[in-house]
Amino acid sequence: LKKATQVYPASKIFAMLADTAVYTRNQKSRAEALLEMAALTERLGLEQVCVPSKALPSVGAYVAERDVSVRNAALDCLVAAHQTLGERLWKHLQKLEQKEKDMVEARLRKTK
Repeated sequence: LKKATQVYPASKIFAMLADTAVYTRNQKSRAEALLEMAALTERLGLEQVCVPSKALPSVGAYVAERDVSVRNAALDCLVAAHQTLGERLWKHLQKLEQKEKDMVEARLRKTK
């Protein structure tokens, strides 16, 4: 996947990974897709790989996931998005419950 961004547009790879995260039932595949989405976001910036208003709410939904690896991968993806967007990230995560918002805030404090 890392080499695929040299051939295909990063936005297409990001969309494919987002679809994989949504439609797979395998938690390991879901976590790997989210981690690669985070890596793309860190490398290229959020605006280069997706439309934040569409991608971030779906990534934010995985913060409530029971599986630890999926939850951590979603948090990593949101941290990478925060590096690009800053505080505008919260505008896209309005549907999160307070518990999930606290987890995102704790991860953001830890990575600063």
